Amino acid sequence: MVDLSSLTTVQFETLQLYFLVKEGRINLHQALKNHRNRSISRGTYYRILAQARKNVLEAAYTLVLATQMGLVKAEDLQRLFSTVSGIPTVLDESTSGATIEILQTLVTRIVMSR
Repeated sequence: MVDLSSLTTVQFETLQLYFLVKEGRINLHQALKNHRNRSISRGTYYRILAQARKNVLEAAYTLVLATQMGLVKAEDLQRLFSTVSGIPTVLDESTSGATIEILQTLVTRIVMSR
């Protein structure tokens, strides 16, 4: 699903590592060493994290503007978010294709429903 978002794969993986650090499951040193199977500097890690955060913020503001403009309905977004919250972050190969297809259909219907 990352390829359908405004996040790069590197940004997505960095966000995953960030949450592992935040939850105390790994420390920052381990995150820096395990980044895409190679070591990165602390500065690079924080730069990528800042870029990812910026992309997520911009996506949120885009949804706010689209709702204000009437391009999407707030209720439809609530249903979408409720549905997505039940999907695991990492999908196995046997179900990922079908799950992505369903999400693409839902998102297209929400955005194109007017």
